[in-house]
Amino acid sequence: MRPMLLTVLLAVPMVAGATDLHELFYEGYSIVEKTRVAGEFAGCVAGRRIPLENGMVFVCSEFSVAVGGSTEVVIVEDDYGDIRLTIDEAEYRGTLLRSK
Repeated sequence: MRPMLLTVLLAVPMVAGATDLHELFYEGYSIVEKTRVAGEFAGCVAGRRIPLENGMVFVCSEFSVAVGGSTEVVIVEDDYGDIRLTIDEAEYRGTLLRSK
């Protein structure tokens, strides 16, 4: 019984560690656009402006450390107009300034 319980407990972090993008899909978000960070990305600090290759600028609203070296960006939005951004599959919150 104990080896089975240990196996289940070890498997839980793998399931809970699913990418934030997948979690956002389950919460009703859908992909609006894919782009990349224009330049390097070292994470978010409130007020930091992150330029994107599509001409948009993401302004961070909270502190969050970058989790990887990739700069792939996926912009998602729900039915209520709430926009979230994932960079290297980690979710970042803030404001997306659209190009004019």
